[in-house]
Amino acid sequence: MAYFIIFFLIISIGWLSNRELKKVGKEKARLENELAVKRAIFEAKILERAEQIKQYRIKHASRLERSAEFGRLSEGLFHDLMNPLTAVALHVEELDKKIDSSHAHDAASHIKKAVSASGRMAEFIKNIRSYIQTEKISDATSSTYASIPILQHKKCDLEHEIQTAVDLLSYKARQANVTVTITCSASCYTHTSPMYIHQVFLNLIANAIESYPKVESSAGVEKVRTIDINIAPSKITVTDNGSGIPKEYLPHVFKPFFTTKPTHEGTGIGLHTAREIVENNFRGKIEVESVAGVGTTFTITYRP
Repeated sequence: MAYFIIFFLIISIGWLSNRELKKVGKEKARLENELAVKRAIFEAKILERAEQIKQYRIKHASRLERSAEFGRLSEGLFHDLMNPLTAVALHVEELDKKIDSSHAHDAASHIKKAVSASGRMAEFIKNIRSYIQTEKISDATSSTYASIPILQHKKCDLEHEIQTAVDLLSYKARQANVTVTITCSASCYTHTSPMYIHQVFLNLIANAIESYPKVESSAGVEKVRTIDINIAPSKITVTDNGSGIPKEYLPHVFKPFFTTKPTHEGTGIGLHTAREIVENNFRGKIEVESVAGVGTTFTITYRP
């Protein structure tokens, strides 16, 4: 009888222990599930906040990039403005002399030259205004990507708009002894904002100019410095024969804040912004091919 009681007690204790262990196990599993859910929510919030911070940085870096670029452009722009302004002053002065001496034919010639110089100034001023002013923003309060504002679209002549970008960088190109050539096989148009086209090609052309060494090589003959822009229906290429991009950098060139330039010369946002514009406004894509020491080609495919 005593053995039976002891056996019964052992069985009862085992059963109770097992029941409590199951309860503890269930509670542990419940707590682990709650912890996993809370961890997932916390991690999602961290990722969301990190993305918000990243977009904020991109947005403000993009503004900084435009401000810095205008600063770099301003010297050349105002230098180019001074030439036609001087021409206007000289021809008007000569016009005054010819009118006094009744040389009507010569006066008409000077008027024509003064008007021509004034027209060049007006074109420069128009280009500056189109670059630094914000175009009329659509009713949408923000874009799908934070770094680029939503601008009104219209039918744009690509050759004309890219030529405007080239004109804005003409002084910089002359200083670097670089010749920029545009070839257009046919009339090419796309439906976007001129500002977007300017942003993309100002960046690509400026980068191409800067890819050439600042100091002329003293050994041998310096190769001809060129940037060739070829515009075709659905595709545009920008090719230089500058220093090229090292192979290990190519997968990173479109990432935000990636730059091989010194801190005071680049923000690493330009090519990222160019890709965002091409993908979201040209409805296309941008690709790069480069060989270090040989040159670089950016290829943009777009929808007309």
